[in-house]
Amino acid sequence: MKTTQAKKQKKLNKNKAGRKWFDGKTESDVVAKLKVVWGLGGSDAEACYYADISKFSLSRYLDAYPDVEELRNKLKEKPILKARETVVKNLSNPDIAFRYLERKKKDEFGASAELPDIFKNHIEAFHNEMKIYFIGNVGSTNTKRKKRNMLETIESI
Repeated sequence: MKTTQAKKQKKLNKNKAGRKWFDGKTESDVVAKLKVVWGLGGSDAEACYYADISKFSLSRYLDAYPDVEELRNKLKEKPILKARETVVKNLSNPDIAFRYLERKKKDEFGASAELPDIFKNHIEAFHNEMKIYFIGNVGSTNTKRKKRNMLETIESI
């Protein structure tokens, strides 16, 4: 693999004719700007915009330098690893810890986890009590439509 890279590099260095890589911008400046955007998890289109190059120029450059493409893929993972590190550091916060468990142990802590029957019974009893309360507290000045809206609200709980 390194021999083909070396051959390509020699060919590129030898043949100075043709269009410049980045329309007169220095390669080091362009690559530095690309690294900044990729390090933030940005897309290739965003990196091209920031470096002021075309997508085609980036594509040609990545084809000629596969090591830069590998670097790009590594840099794009950087924000994900930073976020993961932040989450793990903050697991002492109960809200963050529970949200972490919801995603990692969906069968046990996920929103679709089945509630025990005792909780289902309590929820149903509470729901019925709320219906009775709202129906009983609707004054005579309220219209039937308002009563119906309140019942629909209770049903959606």
